[in-house]
Amino acid sequence: MLHYTEDGQEYIMTGMDVSMVMGANTAREVAAGKFCETTIGSKVIQNGLHFKELLQTPNFRITPMLWNSVEH
Repeated sequence: MLHYTEDGQEYIMTGMDVSMVMGANTAREVAAGKFCETTIGSKVIQNGLHFKELLQTPNFRITPMLWNSVEH
């Protein structure tokens, strides 16, 4: 189902929770084994914590945040 935000952006409502990863050059740095960090935004904080548990390494630091506190 297609919806619109107040500023005219459109988005699709699927009923599924979606999380997002934010961070400049994250994929390249992770692949190269360099230290980097990212923010995972989710409307359900527990989902972000699950991603952190699954993906975080000593060189890849993850901060989960609620969706409404992340720039989008």
